[in-house]
Amino acid sequence: MKILFLAEESPKRSDQGDRVRFSNFVRELSLNHDITLIHFGNSPSENEKYIAVQRPSLLGKYLRALFHIHLPFSVTARNTGRMRKILNCIVKEAEYDLFFIYQTKMGSYSSVFSGPTVVDLTDAISLYYSRMVKFCRWPLRLLYRFEQFKMLRFERKLLKSSATCLVASEADARYLRAIAPGCKLIVIPNGVDLFYHTPSEVNDGSFDLVFVGNMAYPPNRDAVHYFYRQVFPAVLNDCPASRLVVVGKNPSPDILALQKDKAVVVTGYVTDVRPYLSKAAVVICPVRFGTGTRIKILEAMAAGRAVVSTSIGCEGLDVVSGKDILITDDTYEMAAVILNLLKDREKAHRIGLNAAETVKRIYGYEVIGHQLENVLIQSCLEKRSN
Repeated sequence: MKILFLAEESPKRSDQGDRVRFSNFVRELSLNHDITLIHFGNSPSENEKYIAVQRPSLLGKYLRALFHIHLPFSVTARNTGRMRKILNCIVKEAEYDLFFIYQTKMGSYSSVFSGPTVVDLTDAISLYYSRMVKFCRWPLRLLYRFEQFKMLRFERKLLKSSATCLVASEADARYLRAIAPGCKLIVIPNGVDLFYHTPSEVNDGSFDLVFVGNMAYPPNRDAVHYFYRQVFPAVLNDCPASRLVVVGKNPSPDILALQKDKAVVVTGYVTDVRPYLSKAAVVICPVRFGTGTRIKILEAMAAGRAVVSTSIGCEGLDVVSGKDILITDDTYEMAAVILNLLKDREKAHRIGLNAAETVKRIYGYEVIGHQLENVLIQSCLEKRSN
């Protein structure tokens, strides 16, 4: 098939969860199909099949938001006349079997495409906003309530107008099917590159509790603060050799300030998370709100590490608490579970091995790539038969 991809970023920038998903989708589909990608970028792409369109300015984003106040800010910020003009030209100059729009924030361009179109929403963003407001203070709470209302309307419209929509989690799919009955919505899970992420050797004896994530993402910042204030003191009291290692780009000043405690390390951006996962005694994911599924958990599981998560943190993943992950939403129980793993390394190793097997069986991108390819082929055939 000849497929035109539309995304905000080039697949080369795979330094956070949504970009990891996209880069692996492009890589897998490029094996058997002719891919052209249009994305925002201020410099020409090395790949002639990747066409970079100048990024929207900050001023332009806010001006469009003022003129299109009925639309979510994340959508209007990326809806530029320049991108729309280039897309119109490309669609007129060449024929494509399928159009693929990556993420809801690029959904305003769906009207440009007249052929079979697949939109990967990835997450239910209005659901994310509804969960987030519970953790926001005034006036942010009011702002996100307004964004939730606008996003709900936009998602509903996009679901009803698109031939096929994708999400990463069955939990998100249930929510979206409820707001847009009759839409064609398919779950294509997040996954792991199993050639890159492989089981590490047995932990060398460190007591590192490792959290991985983009620290500009509000659920991640909240998770680190929650863990540090409410769980970590109990862990330190019983195991003073423990360290909390926060791995990820864009740490805010309040996250960096945690390093005043000698038991906390904040790395900032790292080119490779694998060395930190290999030294982890336990990988933690105390996320209290959000949507979709967390690739950081899948990567930790692929590395053969025991993961302790909240139920929201591992929502949408096909895992079993006590077998390949440990799940708890209770503050005191989370500390107790972590301490048990620190003291019983054999148990931690066993859970890690089970986790690696689960990821290998379900979440390898070779498997997910075939699922995605079948969905796209079916969408193309259905459009032709209509």
